[in-house]
Amino acid sequence: MLLAFIAFFPLFLCGQGKITISGELPDHSMDGSYVYFRANNAPIDFGLELIDSVLIKDGRFYYEGEMTEAPFLADLLCKKVVDGHRINTSSFIMEPGDIRIKITDWEEKADLFGTPINEDYSKYIVKPKELRSRISKPWNKKREEGLENRTWTEDDEREYVRVAISNSERQWEREARMIFMEKYPHYPKVIQNPLYLFLVIPDIQSEAQHVLDKIPEAYRDSLYSWQANYKKSMEKIRKERGPITVNMPIEVIPEHLQIGKPYIDFTGQTPDGTEMKLSEILPGKKLILLDFWASWCGPCMKEMPVISEVHNKYKDKGLAVVGITSDAKEADWKKAIEKNKMDWLQLITPKGQEDIGDLYNVKSIPYTMIIDGDGTILARRLRGAELVAKIDELMARE
Repeated sequence: MLLAFIAFFPLFLCGQGKITISGELPDHSMDGSYVYFRANNAPIDFGLELIDSVLIKDGRFYYEGEMTEAPFLADLLCKKVVDGHRINTSSFIMEPGDIRIKITDWEEKADLFGTPINEDYSKYIVKPKELRSRISKPWNKKREEGLENRTWTEDDEREYVRVAISNSERQWEREARMIFMEKYPHYPKVIQNPLYLFLVIPDIQSEAQHVLDKIPEAYRDSLYSWQANYKKSMEKIRKERGPITVNMPIEVIPEHLQIGKPYIDFTGQTPDGTEMKLSEILPGKKLILLDFWASWCGPCMKEMPVISEVHNKYKDKGLAVVGITSDAKEADWKKAIEKNKMDWLQLITPKGQEDIGDLYNVKSIPYTMIIDGDGTILARRLRGAELVAKIDELMARE
């Protein structure tokens, strides 16, 4: 069969050559039906552009063709139904070479082998997401049922936070995605889907700007054009529907971490390698402000002027600000501290210890917590003007 694909934009790098795709399925239930290949052009185009299809025989399929385009992201679709739901099997990269796709479970993503970009895509995009999903899926179901039946306990919540939604797992996934984008900016149709999030959320676009800057100019302009049209569409919706209020997700706080409860002590490491306990900071302080952040977090960095404001206003009046990073790379953490002149105490979780954010049930950042000098939790999850007002109020107390 001839690989037919009509590009939406000019090609910048040639990916010509023979392509073969060998596929192995979990069983023979799809024998006699077809596997479909579809171009994934999001966010430029969310339409379904069918490339080709091949017959499944003996639990396998085989495709052969010629690549006339630069590599691009594609979807592999099987019309397999499990528990009443049709399954979209996996995404992969159309590139020259011998691609091997192995599906061992209908409800899992495919393993990709044989070509360099596919192996990187599997390593940096598919596997981190799959691992997080595999860990969290049963726990999410268990928690949902427990909350509904009112059988969910504090110990259950603590274990759920530790196992299913740890900051370290989510951070690993995000950093892996960035590594992949940094490796292939010259193939925009390979990375444009991972870039989508950064284009629709202005606060975090800066995190990927260095990748966008390396994309061929004509294609980058097309992405920016799409982004501008997206913004116009959102503005039109806002005018037609009125202001849209985005509420923060409801936070389920374990009993031992609720306002009025005592703090949990932890050990953090400063940029110079010194280890320090929170209990060593408390004596003589009126308030402690814990600020959970990361250098890669756009909203976190946007909040830094606010954190700096309260630090400078009250640092000599009994307030201690403690920054706690989720950065996996110490170099990125230290660079952000220096660049943004964050001259208050900064800590990172020492290697081999439980993540400090997990100890405090921090599921997303930026995140703040206020503790008084006696070690009692007074407030949490405040940002911007609300945080400043609360600090002012508490510092004014006798």
